Amino acid sequence: MKSTDIPVKTRIKRICAVACFAALVFLCIFGTYKVLKWKDTMGEYLSSVDMLKATDKELIDVVFMGSSHAYNGFNPAYFWEDKGWSCFDMAISGQDATSTYYYLKYLLRRQSPKVVCVDLYGFTFDKHGVQGNEYRNYLSMPAVDLQVKMVREYVDEEDRQDYIVRFPIVHTRYKELGKYDFYNYKLNDYIRGEKISWTVGEACAPESSDGSLSPAELSESKVKWLDDMYELSQKEGFSLVLVALPYNIPAESQEKIDTVSKYCEEKGIAFYDFNRLRHEIGFDYTHDFVDSGHLNTYGAKKVEMFLKEEFECYNLPDHRGDERYYQWDEDLEYFGREEYKNSMRVTDDLCALCSMICAGEDYVSVISLEGDYLDRNNVYYEPLWILGMSYEEYEKGGKWIFEDGTLTKVFENEINADPYIKELGDMNTLKIQYEGDYLFRENIMINDESVYSYGSFMTIAIYDKKLGELVSVKGF
Repeated sequence: MKSTDIPVKTRIKRICAVACFAALVFLCIFGTYKVLKWKDTMGEYLSSVDMLKATDKELIDVVFMGSSHAYNGFNPAYFWEDKGWSCFDMAISGQDATSTYYYLKYLLRRQSPKVVCVDLYGFTFDKHGVQGNEYRNYLSMPAVDLQVKMVREYVDEEDRQDYIVRFPIVHTRYKELGKYDFYNYKLNDYIRGEKISWTVGEACAPESSDGSLSPAELSESKVKWLDDMYELSQKEGFSLVLVALPYNIPAESQEKIDTVSKYCEEKGIAFYDFNRLRHEIGFDYTHDFVDSGHLNTYGAKKVEMFLKEEFECYNLPDHRGDERYYQWDEDLEYFGREEYKNSMRVTDDLCALCSMICAGEDYVSVISLEGDYLDRNNVYYEPLWILGMSYEEYEKGGKWIFEDGTLTKVFENEINADPYIKELGDMNTLKIQYEGDYLFRENIMINDESVYSYGSFMTIAIYDKKLGELVSVKGF
């Protein structure tokens, strides 16, 4: 039968069937890709790309570019609190020079920053040493045209198609999928691209940064990148600032940074080598670093104290009080909350901890008394009295929850009693039980993980309801 002999209704039905099948296949592929796709650029499901997409256009005045050095070393909350400047970290783990250029071009489609400050760690290497960081940089770009150009410039020809299509790479993620891959979690769109860390680790001052400048000859690609960044600043009208954030920099990398110093001097570009400025700024290598490669939040404050003086020449506006910049207000509130939680994590003073629990908002605190705690001369009672516990209840032992300013007993230490269950949000469930032994790890659980301090007569577990995460588990 010729196609012209097929009735019109039959042809329409066939066309509709094909269209429906194609739509179904597309939805299946899209749904699968949504689960498998790379969802973070900073680790822990934090994405500076998603944070940028959630920010209204033409609000960002200062952009910080770079790798993990940048999102650890530049804290927009500090600049907002002190100066009211709308800063944003367009930083990605291991961000290399090529992706720095193209992510900046992507940002410039939505924002018109007055200052772009670029950390040069990504300038010191040619290829990524960690494949995950390569994926973060080359699979997270939303703009198809820029992503294709970026991939063609960086990725070897035989692998380019996989990076452009993306699916051949992300479909290998099956074994590493976690709950956030399937759960439509609330985006932390108020974070301005930074990563807050109060960890104090071991760091070494870079000996390679002492002495006079020792410039090295740069490759053509490195010189071209410097020229491209400078030309982009001239075309788009922003002030380009190049910096080297402090870390234990190898001599070969320091020589490249020294060459950039000479380039900036010739072009009139602001340049700050924090490795060479470390004595002037007063970096404490026993306190201001997470490790030898990254500043912690204490170190980021020293960077801010220096740059806020240097950036005065750009006449940046103070946006505090402007409702359009609510995300910066929320970011500062978030920072204060993280600072408060860090205080709870690090204190070993039970009275101080109970006072902080009493004053905190949006927390669920679980208090457990088990074992021979009464034989310890009531060392636990005075702090628990702060939370409203009577001595009679203290003597009985058990499990309490402190929430919204109220202490409530939720479980007696009875063997084989039905467990106490409390939903802590869409994804987390608290379970309290007792097996007649204070060494039983499963006495306090969140989902399948124990939050019980093994071997302690008293456990305090603190959960942040607002962020949906465990703050601290303390044993006394």
